[in-house]
Amino acid sequence: MTKIELRPITERNFDTWKELARVEYSASAAFNISGDTILPENQMRLYYGNYAKYAFMIGAYDIESSQLVGFVLGDFKTNKIGQINAIYVTLPYQRKKGLGVGKKLLEAAENIMKKDGAKEVQLESTAYAKQFYIKQGYKNKDLSFWKKLKDRT
Repeated sequence: MTKIELRPITERNFDTWKELARVEYSASAAFNISGDTILPENQMRLYYGNYAKYAFMIGAYDIESSQLVGFVLGDFKTNKIGQINAIYVTLPYQRKKGLGVGKKLLEAAENIMKKDGAKEVQLESTAYAKQFYIKQGYKNKDLSFWKKLKDRT
């Protein structure tokens, strides 16, 4: 049986950004978001390099393969409000019943924020993940959505 280990992502370098991109693109396939899976290095450094500013980064690793299969990034809006900035689980691990990778990542982030004094957690969701968050006790205030616009030709 697959076992998952959570641990902080402490390396904040280009290899880490490539791994985060791989996980994010795999997770995005769950909601049919298309896009290039390989960003030019300068774009990847800019986009994922911004992740280094967050208060914490936690990775979910498949113990057998040592592969990163999910991650959560969190921060604080104020000293009493924590924020989940990103949470992704690769598509194959989303579909493994009973593994609960997303739930484990979310609980780990909540525990860090609670320990640091947060009384509330906020996050934005996709329609795809909305039911997951409701099941974890989150209240739906609103959703943010995005759309890829087609060129006018």
